[in-house]
Amino acid sequence: MPTIPFTAYDFFAYLSAGFVVIGTGAFAYRGTAVADAEIGLVEGATWIIVAYVLGHVISAVSTPLLERRFAEERLGERQALLFAREKKTGSEPSDERPTQRIFRAYFSPLPPDIQRLVLDRAKDEVEISTVGKGLFLYCDAKERQNPYAAPVLAIFLNIYGFARNACFASAVGSLLLLLGALKYEADRDLKALLAVGAIVAAAGLLYRYLKFFRLYAREVFLFYASEKSTRTQSRTD
Repeated sequence: MPTIPFTAYDFFAYLSAGFVVIGTGAFAYRGTAVADAEIGLVEGATWIIVAYVLGHVISAVSTPLLERRFAEERLGERQALLFAREKKTGSEPSDERPTQRIFRAYFSPLPPDIQRLVLDRAKDEVEISTVGKGLFLYCDAKERQNPYAAPVLAIFLNIYGFARNACFASAVGSLLLLLGALKYEADRDLKALLAVGAIVAAAGLLYRYLKFFRLYAREVFLFYASEKSTRTQSRTD
């Protein structure tokens, strides 16, 4: 029996983001032919396809902008921050950047004991002794094969993917509403109010995205640290 090639993630991460942009655009440009068009069964199915495709476009754009340019380049790679030295309160002068104060939780490192366990095991298995993308990719690949870790990691991956796409879609929706308010007089105040609400939602979703983006890496390393090294197991056996 053929299986449905779509998952809940397709609905939440792609369709919802696409419909946010379509919905805000239709409201922002009310009175146009597209916004006032009658929607029947065929038209509805067409708009669902358009929303799904638009959701993929949003994902393709938001990944390099929010994940690479903002999270990894602006804030710092999550694996490096997770293995940073934990500062004791009041022991050193504060040299925090503004982004560290705004996104404080994103910069919280793993406990030193967990850091040591991860690095000791990676060095024992594949001679990886430095923190970098190689360490994260190796641990991630190992834990995706772990029947206990994989379902948890999939949840975090889906949540941060949805939050990233929804954040970007809300920001685009806010821009559309502002442009619509400037171009058309109808419901100008309401459009401006909704634009403010959309940008506030985008800011909240950005925090949610960064939270689960970091938690995904954190769970990868915690699961990895909790297992015995494969070399240790082979020597014991």
